[in-house]
Amino acid sequence: MKTVQTCAFTLTLALASAAFAQAPGGMGLPSEDEIRRRVQQVMDASPEETIKIEGIVEIKYKKVPTDPAKIAEILGEQLKNEGKQLPPGVDIEQIARQYQGQISRFLNEALANLGTLEAKVPLKMRSKRIPVGVWKLGIAFEGDRPVAIVISGTEDNRLPDENKPVAIRLKTRGVDVQPELVMELKEPKRQKEGKEEFDVELKFLRFEARTRNELERDS
Repeated sequence: MKTVQTCAFTLTLALASAAFAQAPGGMGLPSEDEIRRRVQQVMDASPEETIKIEGIVEIKYKKVPTDPAKIAEILGEQLKNEGKQLPPGVDIEQIARQYQGQISRFLNEALANLGTLEAKVPLKMRSKRIPVGVWKLGIAFEGDRPVAIVISGTEDNRLPDENKPVAIRLKTRGVDVQPELVMELKEPKRQKEGKEEFDVELKFLRFEARTRNELERDS
């Protein structure tokens, strides 16, 4: 548990350092907008990954780093490009503790819009249905634990129940701290044509998660 807490705090430390360096003249405290912007910079700098089952589904998502050294590298490069640096004498650990709640909240907000899921055929999971189309994909959390993959529509492309996104619940187990968010599609060894099915797995921070119920082709 100690390793996990250290990792999470160091991640917060890197984000707080970058946000504080942006304060005018190196004085004062960063605004919520500045903290949100720094969190979004980490998302924007993360590489995009595509996973798919040919003819069935394609997911595009950001491989967000959870390794504090990688996050510090990304933000350090941003600060360098902006000509910013931390003023001398700043107790950045105190600042990080003060802003840890906000940074966690903004990270969760950013991960709610992680990428897209394209259904090449109609999909279902028990009574929930995902029509053919490209949908927003995000992850919902309880604390650090991922609890659901959330599929939602856009202004131009709405789900059948436009006021209710499709929440695909996850079962999780604890693992060693992961360097980045990774998603995978898991198929059975033998797919039945017209009845294809799959699970989604993801690894993030100290958890490995898998869909509680399989997604399958909706005939």
